[in-house]
Amino acid sequence: MEINFSGVIRRAALAATVVLAVAAGPAAADPLTPTETSIVASPNPALVNTTVTYSVEVISAPPNGGMGQSPPVPTGTVTLEVANVAIPGCVALPLVNGAATCQAPAGSTVAHRRVDADYSGDMVHAVSNGFDNLWVIAPATVTPSVTPNPVMRLAPITYKATVSGISLGGAIVPAMADFGTMAYYVDGELVAGCTAQPVDHYLKSSCPSLAPLVGGTHELKTVYSGSHYAGPNFATTDFVVLAPAATLPETVDFASVTVGSAATRTITLTNSGTADLHVGHALIKGEGPFAVTADGCVEQTLAVGATCDVVVTFTPGAVGTFNGKFGISHDAVSASGVALTGTGAAVPAPPTPTPPVVDPPKQPGGTLAPGAKPTLTVSIPSSGSNANASSVPVLSLPLSCPANEECLLNGNLKINTSTLSKAARAAATESQTVARFSKVQVEAGGLKTIKLKLSPKFVKSAQKRGIRKIKATLTINTVLGSGQRTTSQQQVTIVLPKAAKKKKAAQKVRPRFTG
Repeated sequence: MEINFSGVIRRAALAATVVLAVAAGPAAADPLTPTETSIVASPNPALVNTTVTYSVEVISAPPNGGMGQSPPVPTGTVTLEVANVAIPGCVALPLVNGAATCQAPAGSTVAHRRVDADYSGDMVHAVSNGFDNLWVIAPATVTPSVTPNPVMRLAPITYKATVSGISLGGAIVPAMADFGTMAYYVDGELVAGCTAQPVDHYLKSSCPSLAPLVGGTHELKTVYSGSHYAGPNFATTDFVVLAPAATLPETVDFASVTVGSAATRTITLTNSGTADLHVGHALIKGEGPFAVTADGCVEQTLAVGATCDVVVTFTPGAVGTFNGKFGISHDAVSASGVALTGTGAAVPAPPTPTPPVVDPPKQPGGTLAPGAKPTLTVSIPSSGSNANASSVPVLSLPLSCPANEECLLNGNLKINTSTLSKAARAAATESQTVARFSKVQVEAGGLKTIKLKLSPKFVKSAQKRGIRKIKATLTINTVLGSGQRTTSQQQVTIVLPKAAKKKKAAQKVRPRFTG
């Protein structure tokens, strides 16, 4: 059976069966007033597992072709049936002002049902019947797709969708049947020109457009309006747009820089996208102490993953914090600015020179008496006829102390063997220190002459070798009254006396005998 949907008009147009009831009894009795019953199901079509509201209206047919008095409003009840089976909840519904409503499940299966409304009649009105055709449908299955995928940014692209799950409920579909429309959204935004693309008799829909400008993964959402044969539904799918993407640091901090000095930072631009990045040039936005001093990115084409560097210099001319903006032109839609910051610091004052630590001057210690010649003459006191053999050689040593402190002196007299001949040096090795003195107390600024006894062995050894002048070192150790200790050395010359000549023994006169 072919269904003429324009004829059905879902509202039945009061085209229900009109039943003319003739009252039983004598022919002379007044006939019952004819009635017309209509029923409307809403929504229609209805989705499976939803609720349908049925609205029934019963009206009186005007008598005598509408020329007589208006009949009263019908009373009584109506009952709704599907295939002669009453619909639960819609049985014996009382008419109120000629109308009644009820609700019932649409059912869990796709179907095309005829729903009858039977009017019971009343004392004045005849029974009548009306019907409506209810379509129970399921949500359609929508399958979206994108061609091409992946696609270059702003390139031609076609969004597509296929509808399945259409059920005709045994009816024959008219050649010009309406299968609904499809709306297309990308990343939640309705695509211009793709708001209601028709679904053709192949159950397909499409909409040509341009790919998004921004690269990466995008979401296509297709929303099906529904039709007389399937319910509304939607579905999503992802597609990829190839595009460059520029990655830069968010901020660059030059820290603290002395006024008049300069600091540099390198800013790296990376193509983090999926297509070539075309770069223009770098610049500093606004005025300030920041400047581009080396642009390694100018007019470059960066392949995916490639980088280039720009050097920025910060030269503060005053004390304080400075902010700037670095920018670089390119054909990506990602950010191209970097916040710059730096602090100008005051020129540090030159350091205060630290005076050298100077030790207090040491007081001079004991020395030879001022004006005394550094020549010490040895004398050998006479003591009878054998003086040279038994007397101890001595020399006079005049010692003095500083004018402001008394002192205690000790020291020694040590010959310098380097000035002696090899033979004499060897002989003097055992007796290099030829005299010592100790605990010599000298008043402040005073003078004291002491007698040093020399080693007789040393003097005799030198005299034996004909040595009279010997270089020596006089070492004087001083303990001042303040406790300060000093040591001084002075080169002196020891002058030895000539060795005494041995007396010749008297020549014995041998007796001379004559005779």
